[in-house]
Amino acid sequence: MTAQPPGVSRDVEGERNFDGVSPMLSVQREFTTGDLVYLLYSEGFRAGGFNTGGFLWPIRAPRAQFKSDRLRNYELGAKARLLDSRLSTRGAVFYNTWQNVQSEIYRPSGVAFTGNAGDARVLGLEAEIAYEFDFGLSIQANGLLADTDMTRRNPEFSLTSTLIDELPGVPRFSGGVLVVYERPIASGTTLRLAGETSYVGQSAVSFETARAWSQGDYLRARLSAELANERWSASVFVNNPGNAAGDTFAYGNPFIYTLANGRLVTPQRPRTLGVRLAAAF
Repeated sequence: MTAQPPGVSRDVEGERNFDGVSPMLSVQREFTTGDLVYLLYSEGFRAGGFNTGGFLWPIRAPRAQFKSDRLRNYELGAKARLLDSRLSTRGAVFYNTWQNVQSEIYRPSGVAFTGNAGDARVLGLEAEIAYEFDFGLSIQANGLLADTDMTRRNPEFSLTSTLIDELPGVPRFSGGVLVVYERPIASGTTLRLAGETSYVGQSAVSFETARAWSQGDYLRARLSAELANERWSASVFVNNPGNAAGDTFAYGNPFIYTLANGRLVTPQRPRTLGVRLAAAF
């Protein structure tokens, strides 16, 4: 690699081979009512690689290479429909182990390279419930609880700070509600009103304690009204009706993300009104 000053020219040569499989095994029992219970085991991995530096050459052993990481998932779940199939429920509990977690490390310049943060585990519970009324109204709610922990920290991942005790970017709680009302108002024409909101919980930004600011902890919302038949549809909608400004991503532009510049945020899009027209020919 040839670079003009103040860049550093150098020769990089290396070879690594990776072999692996991603198995999945599922055992399920479906009842005559349509209810279902299942067990699931699955694995996934990402190959390792090299860090060749970039504009400058700061990547020395042991951070010149990063290992493969592997995720193992154990899940138990069930689905059921009750009350003449008007009420539907779904739930699952899962446990994940994650070895040699690959993650980006940001240098003061904002340029990133990849490292292995250590090992982690995730214990979670997710559930969903929905009910359909006989007059055209349906309500659906869902939620996710997650508890994460770093079971082993790689001291070579960050040479400037210690690591936090949990996985960044994974909120402890998130969930949402969707309400839809439909009714025919003319021959072949249907009115559809919908409102939805979801909550994204708070989570850390980075593995490193020096940059362990938080993100999340905000609501997203959307309202819409639609008239439709087989040939055409017309709808109006409003996104973010409360004009909230929650922090959806705390890095912003990584090339100006430094400790000297401080914390950057990516707010939600402002309140947006829209109209949509569609026709089928």
